[in-house]
Amino acid sequence: GMDNLFYNFQTRQRNICSITFVGFIIFESFNMNIKKFQQWAEREYSPQKRLLLVIPALILFCFILPVLFVAVSITLDRYFQWPLFLWGYLNGVIGIICILTGGWLGLWTVRIQFVIGRGTPYPFMPTQKLIISGPYRFCRNPMIFGAFVAYFGMAVWVASPSGVIMIILFLAVASGYFKLVEEKELEARFGTEYIDYKKTTPFILPYFKRK
Repeated sequence: GMDNLFYNFQTRQRNICSITFVGFIIFESFNMNIKKFQQWAEREYSPQKRLLLVIPALILFCFILPVLFVAVSITLDRYFQWPLFLWGYLNGVIGIICILTGGWLGLWTVRIQFVIGRGTPYPFMPTQKLIISGPYRFCRNPMIFGAFVAYFGMAVWVASPSGVIMIILFLAVASGYFKLVEEKELEARFGTEYIDYKKTTPFILPYFKRK
C-alpha cells in the first residue's frame, strides 16, 4: 500500500543522495589531483635527479613486474583451471615480437620525456613542455600502449588467459585515469596547444600519418 510506496520512495532518494555524494567526492579528488599536478609541474629538476628516479622505474617495469605478472598469471590459471591457448611455436614468436615492440616503445617514450620534455613518467616530476614528436606523433599515450603490447606478449608467450584478462583490465583502468586526470591537467597546463594536438592524434591506438 501507501507505506510500501513511501518506503520505496525514501530508499530511492537515499540511493540517489549516496550516488551524488560519491560522485562529488570523486570529482573533487580529481580536481585536487589536477591542482597538485600543476604545482609539481612548476618545478624543474636537474638531469641527475631525474635519472635517479628513472633508473629504479626501469628496473621495476622491465624486470620485477614482468616476473610477478607471469607468476600471478600462471597461478590464476591453475587456480581457476582455465585452459591454456597453446599455439606451438607461435606463442613464442608472437610473444617475443610483442615484448620487444612494446618494450622499445616504452623506452623510446621515457627517453623523449627525459631529453625533450625535461621530465619523467612520474606525475610528481612531469615534463616541462608538451611533447608531440617521437612516439607522441602516433598516439597521445605511447607509454600505456607500449606497456599493453609488452605485457600482452608475455601473456601470449606463457599461453595464459588470466594474463590477457589482467592486461585488458590494466588498459581500461589506465585509460580511465589518463582521460579523467592527466588529460585535464595537460589541458589546464598547455591550453589550446594540447587541445589542437588531441584533435589530430589518437588516444592510445596509434596510426602512422602520411607525410
